[in-house]
Amino acid sequence: MNQPSESRPDREAFSAAATPVSYVESRRRLFGRFSDGSLVAVERNRARSYPGLASESPPTAPIYEVAACELAGARTVVDLGCGSGLGTRILAETLPSVVGIDADDNALDFARLLAPAARFEAAGVFESGGVGAMDGAVVVDVLGHVESAFGMLLQLRTCLAPGSRVVLAEASGYPGQSLRSPARRAFSVHSLAALLAASSFAVRDWIWDDGTFLACVAVAVDDGGADALVEGTRATVAGDLAAAIRSYRIAGVSPRPEVQREAQLSLADIHLAERDGDAACRAYFRARDIDPTDARPLAGLAQVALAMGHVDDARVLCTKAVELDPVDVSAAGVLAMTLERSAPDQALGAWRAVNNLAPDNLQFAARLSEAALRRSEPTLALHVLERLRSYGDDHGAALHMAMASALQAAGRVLDARLEARMALARAPQEPSVVKLCRELQT
Repeated sequence: MNQPSESRPDREAFSAAATPVSYVESRRRLFGRFSDGSLVAVERNRARSYPGLASESPPTAPIYEVAACELAGARTVVDLGCGSGLGTRILAETLPSVVGIDADDNALDFARLLAPAARFEAAGVFESGGVGAMDGAVVVDVLGHVESAFGMLLQLRTCLAPGSRVVLAEASGYPGQSLRSPARRAFSVHSLAALLAASSFAVRDWIWDDGTFLACVAVAVDDGGADALVEGTRATVAGDLAAAIRSYRIAGVSPRPEVQREAQLSLADIHLAERDGDAACRAYFRARDIDPTDARPLAGLAQVALAMGHVDDARVLCTKAVELDPVDVSAAGVLAMTLERSAPDQALGAWRAVNNLAPDNLQFAARLSEAALRRSEPTLALHVLERLRSYGDDHGAALHMAMASALQAAGRVLDARLEARMALARAPQEPSVVKLCRELQT
């Protein structure tokens, strides 16, 4: 179903006219001013939209209109990542009990004034299970902004009874995209469905499958296989690979093919980590048989081929994987690694494409930075690393080291020394850190 873009301006204009808010700007700050005289700080950026305020953030009111219809009959609905509360206000017009959740205190203050019929809580309340049981949820333009979309969906699943409906809408990915903080990723239809399957949800139908947003209605499933998939992921994170394998094998006999596929891909990842290429290949082939349209099995087989030195085979496999899903990060990453071996002159462009798909990934940013430095392009290397830093994640000494190398190449020796000292503070015994510090002092 195509996205009804013609309805957006009308609904946004209506919402802005109907809300008791205007905006005033000081020399340094922008504020929303409500009819009761309340002032709340707002930001004009990609993080969230405000009614009647032009910004980088795309309008989402039409999605909430559809969500209100899809969730008709639900008693308690959570709006996860509610932002300014405009969507929550739309939901609260027709649904009896709506709870908005956001991580930003100013956004919550704004939302409480904009949508007084709803209840609002901080993200910490949601993460601790304090919002209580819900029988519906809306997640709009949120999963692409958080560090762990999987973790957020798992937490949401604990709030919902089996059969509960969830309306999700996320930015649609495309080759050549250029994401900036806070946007970390965009999705294809396949990648969003796979994420939901891994988190004990099933896509019921697609509302929009092209355009700016992908939107679907998903249902919380009561499936032992899906639960085993989740338990396997938790065991993997905890380092208990034996328990993870047991759980994934249970998930592998689920009646739902999408759960079987995710189980096989997860088993393949474990076998790769254990350097068991034969077992990894068997799992990738099983995943491929279950879903020939998924790019990840071919990307995994390409990674095995590359590790064995079969560069031509790897290039064929990962090229086919990218053709299946041009925004699959694993496929794009293996293609870039393969081109470094087979066609070094093309590697910079390939790493740029991977980095644009996942700009918050340290490994991809570092590889692109190294490729840029080999081509004597320190400005590009610094841009990539500074964009990575803008997400605020803790990358330890590694990011400081990469920044120091790029700054040194750019001739900014004093700045490079500062980054090297910060790396030394984080990893004082690391030989490469000590070596770089000594080089920069000479």
